[in-house]
Amino acid sequence: METVQNNFYKRLIDVQRGCPNAAIIQELGIIPVEYKIHIKKLMEYHRIITMTEERLTKKSVVKAEQLGSINLLDDAYAILKKHNITYNNNQIKNMTVNQWRRLVQKKVNDTVNKEIMEESSLKTKLRNISGANAELKNYLKDLTWENSRTVFEVRTNMLKLNSNYGQKDEQCYICGKQETTRHIFECEGSTVKGLTLERYKQMIGKEGRKTDDMNSVSQSAEIVRKKME
Repeated sequence: METVQNNFYKRLIDVQRGCPNAAIIQELGIIPVEYKIHIKKLMEYHRIITMTEERLTKKSVVKAEQLGSINLLDDAYAILKKHNITYNNNQIKNMTVNQWRRLVQKKVNDTVNKEIMEESSLKTKLRNISGANAELKNYLKDLTWENSRTVFEVRTNMLKLNSNYGQKDEQCYICGKQETTRHIFECEGSTVKGLTLERYKQMIGKEGRKTDDMNSVSQSAEIVRKKME
């Protein structure tokens, strides 16, 4: 299911399937399917433990627990531990549905951010966005689809450069230096067309630059795309 989810978003952005899954989660703020299921199970757990003892569902779960059979509560306890939710049953019972939902969603988001930060710190392609939270970045909300895709490719080192796909010694045809995503902003041949190191830094801002810089980011994306054609 995770593979299907990630491949769907890669096709939506139109990036290669080799794009790290962590990049999709981090830039789009996608919660993995497994953790969405965790949220559903914990909401059901809250529904059951707040039921009156006469309810058949409650009786069934309690009986299964008494018999030592694997049941929904066992699953819920494992999920609670996974997401560092340390409240006991009585404390959870006293929460409203909305309070419990907000708490669960926050804890699951914390888990996603922790795991994504750890994973992205180990991947060369994601060195620019390492440390950023998993959330929908501003450029994806404010720019056109084509410009958003280009910014995504710059931030995740997914531009169609040979050096981004295994050929680390690929040289720039203009200056002879190593061809990298950053280099196309520094090369003299790029600078005269409006690409500068400052524009590169704007595009890889950890939280996705806000509206004040968005026009500049959009212009940079258009120049990069034309250069790559």
